[in-house]
Amino acid sequence: MVNPALEAAEELETRGISLAVVNARCAKPLDEERILEFAEPGRTIITAEEGVLAGGFGSAVREFLDRERRFGVRFLEIGLPLGVYPAGKAKKIRELYGLDPQGLASRIAEFYK
Repeated sequence: MVNPALEAAEELETRGISLAVVNARCAKPLDEERILEFAEPGRTIITAEEGVLAGGFGSAVREFLDRERRFGVRFLEIGLPLGVYPAGKAKKIRELYGLDPQGLASRIAEFYK
């Protein structure tokens, strides 16, 4: 998801939305120190993953932020809903669920409205 996120960030920059993209590399263990660098009141953390949201990386980050009492951080998880998915090439599935650069940029821009 790093490359699509970087492309989305470039697109969003042209719309006046500036983002940092961090490669989390793995969900467990969380890089708690890195997350806390961005988890200041009034800031936003967005997670994007190709997997199902329920029990995924975004959920782990949200739980960590809650444990750290970082309630003033806006938070958005982007990923797959729990369900059955059509068969097909990964690129088409990412496009279908908005996990491609255009889909990510659109979801994030909507979140910032």
